[in-house]
Amino acid sequence: MVIKALIGAFLTAFLAAIYVVTAAANPVLYMVNVNAVGHKHGDAYIYLDRGEVAMVDVANYKSAKNILIPFMKKLGIEKVEKLFITHPHDDHTGGLDALREADIEILESYHNPIRY
Repeated sequence: MVIKALIGAFLTAFLAAIYVVTAAANPVLYMVNVNAVGHKHGDAYIYLDRGEVAMVDVANYKSAKNILIPFMKKLGIEKVEKLFITHPHDDHTGGLDALREADIEILESYHNPIRY
């Protein structure tokens, strides 16, 4: 089961990488440090290219509300064209509710459904 989960996470990350490489020659990547809110796990990556946004994971709710969303607002991000979720753990998906509350629109989402 762990191998299936790792393969699923790898494939999700690989799809995100393909999107970034094919979208532009010089995209901007931000790895947002979401660990500053007392949560030792979680990820959020933002890829910017000519006004379009792709993300990999959205941290947990508290980290998204206090760190991720203010950073996105500072960058002027109001919508995410593509969202990739690597795996269904709260520290990677919990920020979805915070994004909705902040009226950040998500146009397309892709996820690895395997729980581990």
